[in-house]
Amino acid sequence: MPVGPGGRVRPLGGEGLGSQQGVYVPEQREPERYAYEEQPGQPMNQLPDDVPREEVYYATFRQFLADHSRYPSAYQFGQRLRETYGVNDLSNSELAAYVDDFKERVRLEREAIP
Repeated sequence: MPVGPGGRVRPLGGEGLGSQQGVYVPEQREPERYAYEEQPGQPMNQLPDDVPREEVYYATFRQFLADHSRYPSAYQFGQRLRETYGVNDLSNSELAAYVDDFKERVRLEREAIP
């Protein structure tokens, strides 16, 4: 492979590196599991029947805010809904819209407090 002007070349793929022959192969690892993945035999909680879905989502949003002192990202909000209630039918854009709406709702609630 050309290195620069003058026609100099260098070998590729670790060839010609003294006594070490062959190609470097990195260590193979098991894929990491994410916290939101369902665990075998672990029942998921259901949304309460007597509370509107949006209010359950808002309570989940507020709980994240209380736990971390910051707003969740759409991904974090969706992860919390999956872990807590087994909700996995919301798209990323729907989650982002909920997060934006709930941020505004929190702001309005804070402004209303004297």
